[in-house]
Amino acid sequence: EQNLLGLHFPLSWHTFQHMRTTGESILISDTAREPGWQNLQNLEWVRSYIGVPLVISDETIGFLNASHSEPNFFDQKHLLILESLAHHAAIAIQNARLLDELKKALEKEQGMRDQLVHADKLAALGKMVSVIAHEINNPIQTVKNTFYLLEDQIIPGSPAVEYLKMASTEANRISDLVARLRGTYASGSKAMESVNVLVLLREVQDLLAPQLKQNQVEWCQKDGLPPYTVPAFRDKLKQVLINLCLNAIEAMEADQKGKITVNLHLSPDSQRVGIDFHNTGPLIAEEALPLMFDPFFTTKQNGTGLGLYISYDIIREHQGEILVESTPGKGVTFTIWLPLAAAKEE
Repeated sequence: EQNLLGLHFPLSWHTFQHMRTTGESILISDTAREPGWQNLQNLEWVRSYIGVPLVISDETIGFLNASHSEPNFFDQKHLLILESLAHHAAIAIQNARLLDELKKALEKEQGMRDQLVHADKLAALGKMVSVIAHEINNPIQTVKNTFYLLEDQIIPGSPAVEYLKMASTEANRISDLVARLRGTYASGSKAMESVNVLVLLREVQDLLAPQLKQNQVEWCQKDGLPPYTVPAFRDKLKQVLINLCLNAIEAMEADQKGKITVNLHLSPDSQRVGIDFHNTGPLIAEEALPLMFDPFFTTKQNGTGLGLYISYDIIREHQGEILVESTPGKGVTFTIWLPLAAAKEE
């Protein structure tokens, strides 16, 4: 027996091209008598041939071929059988393609629905947090003022001095948190402006220089990155960038000399710019990834669970999105996607 896999199939590109362009089948009863086939090799085992194109919506996607070593082995009956088989095969392939496209469309729709539900949930929580922050602000200021007045009433050296100091420290911490929340959800009339992302990143790097040095974290950013411009509330966007970098610095051990790698890249449609913050810190647990931007969820021992939530809400306000990836062997990457400014805005 001959090993057919080791032989060259005696068909020229012209033959396939003819079937592809015309959509017509080819029946050759005896290749030895067919013009143009006599000089082809291995004719001793291919003497009778049928080629049928697989056609879907006037597009040839493949070929169904049959060959035999005996001449005149195939006739019109075999051709009709193979054409029927090719027709059903093409339908099956088309159905498989449609099923795959439908599956992808459903997955995309489900993803969009999940994002909308998540966005609506965060919007409702944002309004609630704004109201609570406003209501807490006045009494907490009163508490702080009371502590200030009590300082002069307590006898020096009394144990109450230490207790008052602890209470005052915690009151200030609450006040700072409320101020952050009020600043995030303040309904100011300030309009968006065109912000150069590279300039903003440089400001963030300069601002965080002491923390980077203290924690032995290297800031890596390629030279020559394009000066992409985005419409943004400058201070809010800056707050998000600082928050992501501080989270990365805190996640990395100071004695391991961590690294934050910043990169910019365009979306496939060139309508958005992605800002990557990649750090070499510990990975985020798989079960924690879907919860990273939920309010009050935190993986830190003393975290409030509001930093990433507020960042998510700010980026959503900018018609953008923020994503997180945690890849073994690579590290953690937060990516902010923002719409590019129009030419007139720039």
